[in-house]
Amino acid sequence: MLILPKHINQSYCYVADNPIHRQLVKGWGIECTLPEWVSQSAVSKALFGASGVRTVTACEEHFGPFVWATEFANVHSTFYFEPKSIVVDEEEYANSEAYYQCMKSFGQADHEQVKAIIRGANPMKAFSLGQRYSRRPDWYDVSVDVMRKAVHAKFTQDQTLRELLLSTLEHPLVHIKGDSFWGSGYNGRGRNMLGVLLQDLRSQMRQGIV
Repeated sequence: MLILPKHINQSYCYVADNPIHRQLVKGWGIECTLPEWVSQSAVSKALFGASGVRTVTACEEHFGPFVWATEFANVHSTFYFEPKSIVVDEEEYANSEAYYQCMKSFGQADHEQVKAIIRGANPMKAFSLGQRYSRRPDWYDVSVDVMRKAVHAKFTQDQTLRELLLSTLEHPLVHIKGDSFWGSGYNGRGRNMLGVLLQDLRSQMRQGIV
């Protein structure tokens, strides 16, 4: 696993080695040998032009130079990543997003039926399905704890993901996303809660707690 230097003066995005990614970076005109930590500004410029660079700059003004990997996200579309299943409370889910969306209906009359529909879905499908069914009344009070449980399972049950998370040392982890709760928001001032949860988990790993 590639290890980032202790000090960085720009933000980086991890790009794993596979044919899809090699074709992407070639099409973007980015010269690198994969796997690699690639300049986040270069990636964002390739994807979104000047507005993408502005978002990176805004995030850096708020968080400092940061790092991210598509493997850290629950739902991903730009880069290829095939998540492995996770086991939570002795039940298996296809991925962390499937577990998270299933838990929205926990305690509701239709929970078992909803879980049967969502638990095997891919991340994008799980996200879509999760918007269609009943939602527990305390969801917004417990959603962060549910996500914490999801990422704990995801990164402790897969050694490669664990190593990738630890390879980021103590750098800020920032999820560039329009969602200003789980991500950075377009203005770089979002709460970045997914990044915060991953940083907490990384700290526990480095201390040998998990």
